[in-house]
Amino acid sequence: GAKVIYLWREPPDWRFPVEKAIELMERYRPKAVFVTDPNNPTGSYMDAKELKMLVEEAERRGTLLIFDEVYWGSERSGSRSSAIQVSDGENTISISGLSKVYGLPGLRIGWIATRCRKCIEKMLGLKDYTSIAPSILSDYIASKILTQNNVDRLRRRARWIVEKNIEILKNELTHRGNIIEVYWPSAGAFIWAKTPWTKHTLELAYTLYERYGVLINPGECFEIKGYLRIGIGQKPEVFGRNIRYTLNSIEEFQRKYYNRNIC
Repeated sequence: GAKVIYLWREPPDWRFPVEKAIELMERYRPKAVFVTDPNNPTGSYMDAKELKMLVEEAERRGTLLIFDEVYWGSERSGSRSSAIQVSDGENTISISGLSKVYGLPGLRIGWIATRCRKCIEKMLGLKDYTSIAPSILSDYIASKILTQNNVDRLRRRARWIVEKNIEILKNELTHRGNIIEVYWPSAGAFIWAKTPWTKHTLELAYTLYERYGVLINPGECFEIKGYLRIGIGQKPEVFGRNIRYTLNSIEEFQRKYYNRNIC
């Protein structure tokens, strides 16, 4: 099997440490580097300079650079180039789809973009043993969605929803003390939040689901205890009700099981 070397992001900005990544590439000489950018769950993403540095280093070394870019297009301010747009070589692979920013998971349509002909041939061979081909209807709808006008429109819609929901969440938190400490995302449809009063967020998540019907991702899913990932991609009128109920449930859990006030 493969030896996996993890590279951790650090608070408060949770940015991808490009210099550290290059250092590890020098030390371990990996065959491939995997990056989720924009990142899930932190909502951070690399700027153009950082992206170019990483792409150029991978090309210089002949290392495959594989980007999960499913949240590309959800940047709250400015824009981010896809890794495949930055790279002129054959070492970069970009993976994305219609399930997140475009809000169309039911189509089951995604794509892999690369200039590596050998990689494409291998992936096409694997595809014959998995999905073979998408449904004709899904393929047709996707072809209409991916016209530039519709891409721009759906990305604007996604960003509008996120901005409205962030505003709602900020208002909800003004009178709740430090029940959670939010790291506001630069992209994506979720927030990454610290629970300063407990590290046991897996226990919290189980209890919220079993007692209150609330489903959130504990930091343990990302190997970081004491954090929660909360989705903010619902319609604002729905999100307002749901986030209020979620925060109320967290407060009740905190008072009942930790027996002290939130302050």
